[in-house]
Amino acid sequence: MSSTTPAEPRRPTPRLLAFDLDGTVLEDGGMIVSAQTRAAITRLRAGGMMIAVITGRDDVPPDVLDALKPDACAVHNGAVILQGGEVIHQVALSDADISAVVRLRPPGGHILALTRDRVHADLSPMPNVHAWRERWALAHRPFVPLYPLPGGQVMGLWCFHEDIGTWRADVQVKLPHLPVTGAQPPYADNMNVSPAGVDKGVALRCIAAALGVRLEHTWAFGDSDNDLPMFGVAGYAVQVGTLPLLQSHVHERVAHHTLLGAWLTER
Repeated sequence: MSSTTPAEPRRPTPRLLAFDLDGTVLEDGGMIVSAQTRAAITRLRAGGMMIAVITGRDDVPPDVLDALKPDACAVHNGAVILQGGEVIHQVALSDADISAVVRLRPPGGHILALTRDRVHADLSPMPNVHAWRERWALAHRPFVPLYPLPGGQVMGLWCFHEDIGTWRADVQVKLPHLPVTGAQPPYADNMNVSPAGVDKGVALRCIAAALGVRLEHTWAFGDSDNDLPMFGVAGYAVQVGTLPLLQSHVHERVAHHTLLGAWLTER
């Protein structure tokens, strides 16, 4: 009787690599792509690979644009998708949905409402937001009071509370049509609320169609719960990091974002 070693997962030939940013290409809140990741992606692009960025951030840092030279970018978890610098898809939260989330806010909760050019926010002290505030300032996105909000321009809500899990549960029960991510590791003190029908899986579908790539020839890279929809539609899913939630949804794992460049170099 002979024994066999389980085969490695079959890797479909990729034509499009789709990358999350925080915890995947960058450290959380980071702005600079490592030299090894930059070199690996430069080599892949030279071989004809297409690149997409699909992030929960409201913008893509200049160094990421320079290093990856993405063929398309989705920001706000896919509420806004750009190709060649032009918006090809955009969805905003309705005024009614924003008001409903605000009404569910517990005492001590904070909300940032994100538009393309401003951050509407509670201006009282907020936990763990200082580094992000600094990044937005560098991106010329001023902080302004939460109200008045511009109708049809809010792409997402970023919510903070010491008991964010309860707030998330209330939103999911009372507003089940709204996608909610976070409120669990690695983002245990905050959550994102997106417009109805928006997630990273929808974004990957849109980008692949725009670039003429079949989904089975897409590879997705991510580290947290908002990447699950993207993993679900990609031909091949690669987890970056060790979050247990993702492990049954991926084909391979890179242990840490600092190892991504080496992993790509070997492919």
